[in-house]
Amino acid sequence: MPASNDSPLDRDGLEIIELNVISSTQISSRVTAILSHLKNSAQANSKQPLIRLTAKATVANKLITIVEIAKRQLASEQINVFQYNAMGSEIVTVKPPNTKKSSKSEAESEDVDEDKDAFQTMAEPDKVRNSPVLSIYLSRESVNTLKQRFGEQVD
Repeated sequence: MPASNDSPLDRDGLEIIELNVISSTQISSRVTAILSHLKNSAQANSKQPLIRLTAKATVANKLITIVEIAKRQLASEQINVFQYNAMGSEIVTVKPPNTKKSSKSEAESEDVDEDKDAFQTMAEPDKVRNSPVLSIYLSRESVNTLKQRFGEQVD
């Protein structure tokens, strides 16, 4: 999925390819996609590909595995890869869990019935949380904008 043209990276003459990693993502399919984009970049006419892989914190280990396998394969073919790591966050809305109580003994259930009349349960509002996100950029050429912002790792 190419990104919008509002990014400063587009001004650097890069084709931004965004790939998301979720828990059901197959490692081999993402590695194949990375390899095909980076290997075919020499054949392309104008824009150099910049691959952006993004994952939430719960699947960051899968993202790192995908990137390391792809880098190992590219290194075996003597293809240099520039890597930029970025930590960010996204706002997530979390719904409160249902607090229905399980069945209890008869004596306790009579007390609960009396309490129901005395108290009104309030609806809990949804909670808003910042969820950490890891983004890894891969390119065959150095990208100054990313180098200045995140640092650079060369393999």
